[in-house]
Amino acid sequence: MKKMDRKKLKAVWFPLNRAELTRDIPEPMKTEIGAHEIWKNNIYTVFVKRNVKALTPDGLPLVTWLSIKRNDKQPAKDWRHFQLIKNQLCGAECDGIEIYPKESRLVDAANQFHLWVLEDPTEMIPFGWNDGRQVMEDPLPNSKQRQRFYNT
Repeated sequence: MKKMDRKKLKAVWFPLNRAELTRDIPEPMKTEIGAHEIWKNNIYTVFVKRNVKALTPDGLPLVTWLSIKRNDKQPAKDWRHFQLIKNQLCGAECDGIEIYPKESRLVDAANQFHLWVLEDPTEMIPFGWNDGRQVMEDPLPNSKQRQRFYNT
């Protein structure tokens, strides 16, 4: 088998694997964010904190917090990758959300991205698409869509 160059290897998706704290992640980094689990693949490291209580007292469901960063410390914004991460670590039928906060709540200290995922698959975020699954390989007119690199 031919050896892949680094650029092509980063385009290939490998499932996340549980990271060894002592070997892959230094203790201060884990303690700092209070992660319950750490997962890695060839592109990302994901800190996972489960059973996070909502900030409001009105009985919102528990969420899992996913803190996602690229291993090369570069900005990461690949929706399909984030969907795969959410599906593997929380479940394909759990809703997740990324927040763009008001400036007074902004935390922007690293190329790290955060998803909050409802732990109960019967719960649903009360906004967004609700017309069922639609995945298009052929792009809409005047748009562009890359081919999927994984099967669902």
